[in-house]
Amino acid sequence: MTGRLISSCLIASLFAGCGGGSSDDPTLSCETLTCGDNGVCQADQCVCDEGFEMAAEGGCVDTNECVANNGGCGDPTYFSCANNAGGPPTCADLDECVAGLQGSNGCGIAIHWDCVNKIGNVPACTDVDECVEDADGTNGCGVAAHWECTNMTGAAPLCVDTEDCVVDGEGLNECGVAAYWVCTNVDDGAPLCEDIDECLVDNGGCGDSQYFQCTNEFGASQTCASIDECATMVTCGPHATCVNLEEGFECSCDPGFPVGDGLASNWVHTIASTSQAFAALKTGGGVVTWGAWYGGGNSQSVAGELSADVQSVHGNRQAFAAIKSDGSVVTWGSVDTGGDSSSIADALASDVVAIFSTPDAFAALKTDGSVATWGDYSRGGAKCLWDPDPAPGLCVEYVTDGLQSGVETLFSNRYAFAALKSDGSVVTWGDTKFGGKNTSVASLVAGGVQSIAATEGAFAALKTDGSVVAWGSKFEGGDTESVVESVASDVQAVFSTESAFAALRTDGSVMVWGGYDTGGWVLPHAVGQLTSGVVTIYSTDVAFAALKSDGSVVTWGDETEGGDSSAVSDALSANVQHIYASESAFAALKTDGSVVTWGWSEFGGDSGAVSDTLSAGVHTIASTRSAFAALKTDGSVVTWGDEGGDSTAVAGALAGQVTALYSTEAAFAALKADGSVVTWGSEGGDNGDVVDALSPDGGCTAE
Repeated sequence: MTGRLISSCLIASLFAGCGGGSSDDPTLSCETLTCGDNGVCQADQCVCDEGFEMAAEGGCVDTNECVANNGGCGDPTYFSCANNAGGPPTCADLDECVAGLQGSNGCGIAIHWDCVNKIGNVPACTDVDECVEDADGTNGCGVAAHWECTNMTGAAPLCVDTEDCVVDGEGLNECGVAAYWVCTNVDDGAPLCEDIDECLVDNGGCGDSQYFQCTNEFGASQTCASIDECATMVTCGPHATCVNLEEGFECSCDPGFPVGDGLASNWVHTIASTSQAFAALKTGGGVVTWGAWYGGGNSQSVAGELSADVQSVHGNRQAFAAIKSDGSVVTWGSVDTGGDSSSIADALASDVVAIFSTPDAFAALKTDGSVATWGDYSRGGAKCLWDPDPAPGLCVEYVTDGLQSGVETLFSNRYAFAALKSDGSVVTWGDTKFGGKNTSVASLVAGGVQSIAATEGAFAALKTDGSVVAWGSKFEGGDTESVVESVASDVQAVFSTESAFAALRTDGSVMVWGGYDTGGWVLPHAVGQLTSGVVTIYSTDVAFAALKSDGSVVTWGDETEGGDSSAVSDALSANVQHIYASESAFAALKTDGSVVTWGWSEFGGDSGAVSDTLSAGVHTIASTRSAFAALKTDGSVVTWGDEGGDSTAVAGALAGQVTALYSTEAAFAALKADGSVVTWGSEGGDNGDVVDALSPDGGCTAE
């Protein structure tokens, strides 16, 4: 055994007590010496084990070989030495490439250098080229197609946004043919491409817009075509045939009817409706009505007053009100809902400029800014605060101030009116529980209000500072407490279902409140999709559909009545341009003219039976309570759903030349280019008794 000697005296003093004796003390021997750990007695002396040495204070301690000459491991710059108790040290190469503080390695900042360790030497350093394009089309700057990336040795790359809108030698930019696109460069993204509508200037070079139609083509040159007046507008009257010309048309008298120029006169140009009846306004100022007699379909009692000079017709649930050219008003239909205005005849004798309604009452706005009301007292027909308790209710206070002048427009819900005045203040009346009384927020709507939205039983006023103030039934959105901070500013528009509101903010986000199951709460899967990008919102009675800037749609509310669109999510992911609604279903019109439907199938949510005819060419859509009717660009009509969804009885008449669609709750009316009106459905779906009255005058006669 090799080892280190320790004097017997020292050992004795340390371990047995030497008592000051010398090392040759005959009393010390291996029989009496105790050498301790890591040592043995040899020849009456203690010897330390290999790898140990005598400590100054005595005893054997481990020898740290790494202290001298790095333990023989080599240059300490490249090798580490780890001492091992009682044995040789462990030598290991130092890996300079291990990332250290602030993301550095042996070459520099780790994200900019590839570092390869070299045993016993400096590492091999290679600059990382951040500009190499990945498989997903990105580089160190972002999407490679939109960034010019210049690699910088040992540093972040130099990034310069690519100007995607530069026109190349072939007249192209990233959007397409530059002549057809407005291209706006966007940092780190595809350019914003907006189709140039060539038809906006000089009718696209097609010629006189009276005779030629310019059609903008998406991303391409416009197309020009002669307008077929015979197919798109009322031209010739009875017993005359329209002949389309390149510039205009001519009417040819039919055989046996040689007298006259054939031109039509006094044709239907618009149609109003109640829930159960229609009223057609003709160009000569006359009105023709049909449908449920108790719903306004019978106007015989005021036929003389409706024979001429009517300018507009307005309907509520079961009554009509017509404004004549002298500013007087004529009413008919259910007495209970405003069909009889005789009690305020003097106020309606002149100067009326607009009419508004709840389902059961009317309010007329006059030129002096005053308001006249009639109809169901409890629903806004009297300018009073109506307290429904105790039944049957009581007019507890008449609204005498605020409605004599200065009113600019009116809004309504099912039970009450809200008048917006020129000074931005609001005056309300009607059922006090459902928005007719705004005492709780009177100071907040004393000025600065710019518009008002309504559920069935509450109002929400949008102010010029972007805040929203609500009142009425708290169960129908009359209380904004749950979202008070979110609607305190930056709101640009407010939308509603029957009992919930949705506020669209300037950043494209949406906040909701009101009826939990009618859109006042957003389903978890939709929350993240409503934080930005929303441009407008549509609704059924109990669900919302938000249209986003990228053409996608987000829905929430009652899942069976439009709030769940998961079954058609792919079809709604892009290119939607408008959304229509029945009471419980939605129909989305896409940019390619196709239609996507969802919601309650019996209310038009299932269009599978007519999907082929809805795959392209749809121009606009109308709805009853539970059905849809799509007007196509070729003038034909496609229907689906329940009330009014079956048009087979009039299919031939709807095959072409339809120019507009109107509806009651359960019937449709189609206005055709020849001036005729085609109806189907119930409660207004049969106009057989007034077909002649609806036809244009003029044309040709036998004599």
